[in-house]
Amino acid sequence: MLDSQSKYITNPYTGERMYKTGDLTRWWKNGIMEFIGRKDNQVKIRGYRIELGEIEVALLNHPGLDAAVVVARAGSDGAKELVAYIVCQQAISAAELRAFLAKALPSYMVPTHFVKLDALPLTSNGKVDTKNLPKPDGLEMDTGTEYVAPKNATEEKLVAIWEEVLGRKGIGSSDKFFDIGGNSIKIVKMIGMVNAAFDMKIPVVTAFKFPSISSLAEFINTDTGTASANTNTAAETEEQMNQSLNVMEETFNLINQHNNEK
Repeated sequence: MLDSQSKYITNPYTGERMYKTGDLTRWWKNGIMEFIGRKDNQVKIRGYRIELGEIEVALLNHPGLDAAVVVARAGSDGAKELVAYIVCQQAISAAELRAFLAKALPSYMVPTHFVKLDALPLTSNGKVDTKNLPKPDGLEMDTGTEYVAPKNATEEKLVAIWEEVLGRKGIGSSDKFFDIGGNSIKIVKMIGMVNAAFDMKIPVVTAFKFPSISSLAEFINTDTGTASANTNTAAETEEQMNQSLNVMEETFNLINQHNNEK
């Protein structure tokens, strides 16, 4: 983590200590400060302020990566998402990188998209040229899950919903929502569309219990509401609980942010 003491500087007007936010502002004659942007790599994602450099350091701790840079880009729904661009020689899946980062970072700091490049574009002075990084659409790394075509009408409907929510094609019945770009906001939207499509009222937590297309489809098709495919290990169950708690935490954070901005 960054040294918190380096974030405090002396106020040039009063001599007191003050927090250096990294915000760029314009001070108007009427005393109002206008926010212009940031002068560091800090971004705001789903209500959280995130230092992109922290994610890059965590990524480069993976022994298989040669280079990495993380940026925030607008997703298909216009909301900002974290995109990690990596350079590596060995075969690594996006799911492997997500699991690796999850050991060191909170879920909201784990990138939504992972893109593998032969080399990072550089400016004339040798810095990463973030403006010339390609859009992740169609370039995302393999999830590590073999594609399995939908087997029935329910799975076909779910695939169509997931592709719309996640803004990507080629989703198979074995894919898991969080492994292919899902997050706390998208999972709420996805469950809402599922409930509308199948005339159901299933809670968001259902998506954690049945994280793949096939398991969620079996749950929907089962009259008792309990799918036999739910044979999760203790570790998988713990991970699902943690993800569920993270969704609730992010939701409360977004609500508080909205209330404070009123």
